[in-house]
Amino acid sequence: MLKSRGSRHYAILLVAAAACLALAVGEAIRIWDQRKRTEEIGRTNLENIALTLTQTIEGIFTTAEAAALLAVGLVGRRGIENTAEPEFSEILASLSHGSRSIRNIRVLDREGKVLASSAKEPPGSVDFSSREYFRYHANFGDRAPRIGLPVVGMQVPSWLITVTVGLFDRAGEFAGLVVVSIDMQFFLRQFERIEIGRDGAIALFNLNGALLVRRPFVASEMARDFSQSDLFRARLLRVPVDTYVLISPIDGKRRYFSYRKSDNSPLVITVATSLDEVLAPWVRESWRSVAVVVLVSATLLGFATAAFVVLRRLDLKERAARAIEERRIIDLANLDALTGLANRRAGLDLLRDQIAKAEASGRRVAILLIDLDKFKAINDTHGHRAGDAVLIEIAARLRQSTREKDALARLGGDEFLVGLGALEDAAMAGKLAERMMARLLAPVLFDGRELEAGCSVGIAVYPDDARDLSTLIQYADEAMYAAKSRGRGTIRRYADIGGA
Repeated sequence: MLKSRGSRHYAILLVAAAACLALAVGEAIRIWDQRKRTEEIGRTNLENIALTLTQTIEGIFTTAEAAALLAVGLVGRRGIENTAEPEFSEILASLSHGSRSIRNIRVLDREGKVLASSAKEPPGSVDFSSREYFRYHANFGDRAPRIGLPVVGMQVPSWLITVTVGLFDRAGEFAGLVVVSIDMQFFLRQFERIEIGRDGAIALFNLNGALLVRRPFVASEMARDFSQSDLFRARLLRVPVDTYVLISPIDGKRRYFSYRKSDNSPLVITVATSLDEVLAPWVRESWRSVAVVVLVSATLLGFATAAFVVLRRLDLKERAARAIEERRIIDLANLDALTGLANRRAGLDLLRDQIAKAEASGRRVAILLIDLDKFKAINDTHGHRAGDAVLIEIAARLRQSTREKDALARLGGDEFLVGLGALEDAAMAGKLAERMMARLLAPVLFDGRELEAGCSVGIAVYPDDARDLSTLIQYADEAMYAAKSRGRGTIRRYADIGGA
């Protein structure tokens, strides 16, 4: 019955735990679905930003290309040899007027020297023949507008991106170059207006994988070649627009990365935002949800645990009471009520166990019967309280004199039984009995008086004297009476009184 009731008590905890688990699993599914929705919103936002930036940047370069082509047409009508005149620089200045992105428009001769400039630089004042864009047009004769790599201005040390168009004479020979310089700060200001988070990044590449401009700006990364990156080596070849998770090769941060290939310019726009920042609102909401689940679960489990503890304590009290009662019944059956020693029946059971172990190990067991010589006189003279006190004290001394493996019992009245187990030889029994006798002969103090009980001890040894318990008890009893006959207060072995 108690076991069945205990199972029901555990069922309270199991039901509460199952409810908490169901709550946690349901909330985990909801949180995961919310994460996917948050990621999808982040993807859509990035793709919209990339589209908007692509359109803006296309407009900037379209303006620059239009200015360059218009300048080429003007040079063609006037002749390149006449562009060094001051009024032509005024014309170039009017072309860049009103454009916030164009820093300067220059006309260079075939040697890379300035012929005219919207900034009205003196002819021949600066030599651009070492520039990558000049060498490209001089060597390849490309007539189409070309977006160059980012460079630092020669006269003003700021970063620029160029749009260039080659000039050719009537024979088709390279004759010079029109260079439209766009201030990189204009791109960066456009990028700064975009909300992409603290760790976000925006970058502009040409189709060859060269980095033209990036937010955040890192000067050492300008013109870096990314042609072998996954973006240019694989993804752009498959689809012109995509969004995915990327670990940045520049700063190593994990970001949502969206790219878009321009339809009208040889450019690729990338927009990235920190994955942590995209998921930050979801993380905050998730922690709140987890806190609620934990609170509800803790409350539910708390109530269930409290109920379990209360019911469990009631069970334990009932079990303890039953155990005490069962122990009391066992004690009544096996223990002497006065001394707390084993009674006759339990003592004999202990001796049987000792003999069985001795038979298996080849050792000996000595059975000692102890009888108090003056117990009747103490009872008659000082009363039963004194007699009881003597018996309790003698029992205590016997406990102190015996080993844990020895048997100890009160047979009844003033007679005690000791079983000395695991002896190497019979002589050990006598030595142990002598030490025991020395303690037992000491007076017992009762109500300020010293009472001398005295004792006689008889010993029989297994298997020397006999092999069965009843015979050994008989022989030990005969030896004990022989000790009394000898004058009391002595120890006698059965073997010493003529026994076999």
